[in-house]
Amino acid sequence: QYAALVSQLLELSGMTDCDAWNIATATNPDDSFRPTFYLDCSSFGQFETAGTDSPTTIVSHKVNYLWYLSVCEDLFGTVLVPNVDQTNTVYGALEPWGTNYAFVTSTSDPFRALVVNETTLPQSEIIRVATLTSIFSFLPGDTDIPTNVREARSKVLSLMESWLTPPSHDSSSPSPMQSITPSSTATTQSELSGISWTLYLLMFVGVACCLLLTAIMVLAIMQFTQQKLRAQRV
Repeated sequence: QYAALVSQLLELSGMTDCDAWNIATATNPDDSFRPTFYLDCSSFGQFETAGTDSPTTIVSHKVNYLWYLSVCEDLFGTVLVPNVDQTNTVYGALEPWGTNYAFVTSTSDPFRALVVNETTLPQSEIIRVATLTSIFSFLPGDTDIPTNVREARSKVLSLMESWLTPPSHDSSSPSPMQSITPSSTATTQSELSGISWTLYLLMFVGVACCLLLTAIMVLAIMQFTQQKLRAQRV
């Protein structure tokens, strides 16, 4: 049943050769899917897997996590295991933090419920693209694209240019290089210098205390030893 369904889908697509769908054979670095798939293989781990085979399941249970990892290895020529924990830690998981984000969403994206649909992060925007069927059609390289996709690309480019433009002195918004933590105020060089000297001072005091405690312990041991020797002589 599964094989018959796949054959029907291949016929409808006009590409009946299964090898034509094998992305692992596409080694051209300019292929638009490669950056997104590399992020899945190395950082996100967003793999659509299937459950147990049943009469209502159209995807084989063999399409599992290990199968995707084998595709990653074939595609990029090295073993890749997505470090999802690190990605969630760096970017904030369900509560993203940081600056300079362009969240691209689409009304026709089947995964739109999982994406960021609103944001208050500094210098970040939600860019919605109507009827964008796939993120691959949004990535560079494809020139035969609808007008709405072309306009969304221009918005992302303009946003990136604003990140690289030095802010004016009277601007109240922080620059991209100023906000590297969730803090609302940037840490100045003088503050960093003060913090460094404070750390050095605390380290010095800590070392001095350790040496003092060591000396006291040595003296106590010496006194205890002397008293014990005197008691043995008596």
